[in-house]
Amino acid sequence: LVSVFYVGKKFDYWRYQIGSRLRARGNPLEPDKYPGVSANDLVEQAIVAERIGNWQEAADRLLAAKRKNLLYPGLFFHAAKLCYDHGDYDSADRWLDRAIAFHENLGESFHMRGMIANGRRDYAAAEQFFEAAASASPFTAQYLYSWAEALRQDHKPKDAVLRYQQAALRGTDSEENICRFKARMAMIEAGEALAVSDELD
Repeated sequence: LVSVFYVGKKFDYWRYQIGSRLRARGNPLEPDKYPGVSANDLVEQAIVAERIGNWQEAADRLLAAKRKNLLYPGLFFHAAKLCYDHGDYDSADRWLDRAIAFHENLGESFHMRGMIANGRRDYAAAEQFFEAAASASPFTAQYLYSWAEALRQDHKPKDAVLRYQQAALRGTDSEENICRFKARMAMIEAGEALAVSDELD
């Protein structure tokens, strides 16, 4: 059982590592963009590029650093976040998928993929990503709130009420107030206006 669990946890990592090596062998025309530059140096250069506002260059160097050292943590996630923050959602989604395979910032990675899916009105996918985010970080109110919002947009107000209530328990006072308000709105949408009226009374 221990062996099976270990293999299961490492499967995505091994698959990506083997696949990346095969792609590299199968495409000899794709040269190393930064020959002779170590992964650590590329990360340092990426930080400088990000500081001066050259986010695309920063992302490229982070991804190049990851190719040179697959064990360097957090690079896929940070590159994805740069793309996400600057509106390049297709690239962000692609690198978030890699970040999740490498178990990088799982809660945030799943949540950002959920936000991208929600923006595309793919509510079923968004719900799955938000659920995974909440499972990875069960005390983060934002993930449960986003899950509830996706459920409401997907016309599932009864399911949304539970997630709003869970988010309210985990949030700050202001977050709790918003979640309680949204939960009551979802109850009204679910045909439970009388229960909301009694609660307000």
